[in-house]
Amino acid sequence: MTTDYYKYPIRVNVELKPANYQGLYHTTFQIPSVAGFHDSILKVYLNRHEEIFVASATIKLGGSKEALVRTRCCVEIVNRDEKDSAFYEKECVFELGKEYFLMENFSLLNILDEEEGWINNGELKIEFGIYAYAIYEQNIWFFNFHDNLFDAKDINQTILLAKRDSNEKLECNKQLLAIHSSTFGKCRPYTNSRVKLLPDIDMDILYICVQMAHGVQIRCDASTLNYVIQMGQYLKLRSVQIYCERQLIHEYSHLEVTSKKILFAFRHDLYRYLNLNLQKLESFKDFQEVLKKADIQMMSTESMKLCIKSFVGNEKWE
Repeated sequence: MTTDYYKYPIRVNVELKPANYQGLYHTTFQIPSVAGFHDSILKVYLNRHEEIFVASATIKLGGSKEALVRTRCCVEIVNRDEKDSAFYEKECVFELGKEYFLMENFSLLNILDEEEGWINNGELKIEFGIYAYAIYEQNIWFFNFHDNLFDAKDINQTILLAKRDSNEKLECNKQLLAIHSSTFGKCRPYTNSRVKLLPDIDMDILYICVQMAHGVQIRCDASTLNYVIQMGQYLKLRSVQIYCERQLIHEYSHLEVTSKKILFAFRHDLYRYLNLNLQKLESFKDFQEVLKKADIQMMSTESMKLCIKSFVGNEKWE
């Protein structure tokens, strides 16, 4: 029986020597990062009473902030004969800084008997797999883009968004992004792809943008929404731009109109936001001042139609 252990992006291989232990033995392993949280700890305990062994394991994710991490975990106690290996998987939710059992009081009978197949060259091997796929912060569940995907090597559907000349990167599912953007749709199917981004790109804005592309509803201030809209245009994620536009209208329509806002709507084809701000203009003179600053040659047909509609239909303009 071939288990799914190798599909887990985070794997810890523990080798114990039960014949050398008396009473309670434990060992600790450092996990560099889980879902972007560093210095996590895995502890394995083996309690021996005569010829009976009981194994347990705990995990504690590092980090001082308030967050939950939703994971899929597996434990495999390896037998020389693969079909006899003990393997199980479970879903877990871990709070940062708290210790949880991955395996609790698992009894191992007759493991010192070589014929049983649990001991190989004097060692008992226990394997742990961890796949963190969601992070809960600020009352929102986010996708985890910090670790490899589950079964990433076999499905070959990974897109790595990598900042040029830097180690900063996000790892996403190609199929999800390809639906929303021609940029990712051009990536070769059934292969892992690497998209190199500009060296000065803001990774925090990129993170918000990609989360929104995956359907996460994030509330942002007006300034952040403007940056995310620009990122959405850079990555050709039109759905993200529309979501941010809707938020600008619903949450920030009370703000004063400026030529900068109208020009921003022109550049990014935010037609509803453009229409809202055009209606706020007090006079035809204000309308003229905006058009003087606009690049008419680059303006979309829909934007031109809205400008004409405002000019013809606005009775309050002098």
